[in-house]
Amino acid sequence: MKKNPLVRAIAADFAMQRNWKKNSKLTKINQRDVYLDSKTGKYYAVDTQHGRFEVVNKRGKHQGEVDFNLNETKPADKSGRHDLKMN
Repeated sequence: MKKNPLVRAIAADFAMQRNWKKNSKLTKINQRDVYLDSKTGKYYAVDTQHGRFEVVNKRGKHQGEVDFNLNETKPADKSGRHDLKMN
């Protein structure tokens, strides 16, 4: 999981500032860094290719894509291609 270390570092710093917790299990399963925002229950998976977060709900269903200011960049993908594996 050595995809774009700069994007991963920026995402980790962003997550730390917001008290998001990295979910090691989901990170390993999905082979991308996954953070949980315990205030909202949403998961944020780092998209190292585009430098953004894929937002998913507690069931792993894609809710959209946001930049590192949490501005929406793409709507939810209903095809399932951006869903996360949750177990």
